[in-house]
Amino acid sequence: MSPQSNPGLCRSGGRVNSHNSFPLFSLTVDNHETMQGESDLKELLKNMQPYADEREFVFCSVDAAALSQLSITPIGLFREPEGTTLVLDKRQADKYALSYNSVWSLITLTVHSDLTAVGFLAAITAGLAKAGISVNVVSGYYHDHLFVRYYERERALDVLTRLSDAEAMGRRGGVKSVHFDLGLKLKK
Repeated sequence: MSPQSNPGLCRSGGRVNSHNSFPLFSLTVDNHETMQGESDLKELLKNMQPYADEREFVFCSVDAAALSQLSITPIGLFREPEGTTLVLDKRQADKYALSYNSVWSLITLTVHSDLTAVGFLAAITAGLAKAGISVNVVSGYYHDHLFVRYYERERALDVLTRLSDAEAMGRRGGVKSVHFDLGLKLKK
């Protein structure tokens, strides 16, 4: 059963959002207090809880003049010398005939990761690379967000879930394996 036909749990255990709202999970934060994210690599991997949004996303590049004429709501925007990169719902890009090369799925790692955490994204991207899955990463204040090709989202969720489960059970395949494969040494 594909995630599109089952808006509940994917076979990998990652959560799929069947709604157009983002995200399905929420945090209540006191505006006067900053929440400290997790920085321990083992805890991050064990508790990453990948969550896949059902929508299709694209990366587009537009110049400043074109951007000012668009009535869009991108989930990401980054200004580069060559143009402004937009990450947006594919339907919005299609509405304005914006060009893009690939269609992407958004997987959010719902653990609240500290922006200064070391090795988390290296472990995640190494695991996905080992499986031959391309990934583009965006870090927000609370969570890390992975864009994988839409047709590879179930495989990506499987890889992430296996990596998390291996760490939770203390099996090879978790942090030590990833760091060994990368030639990195863990702090004791």
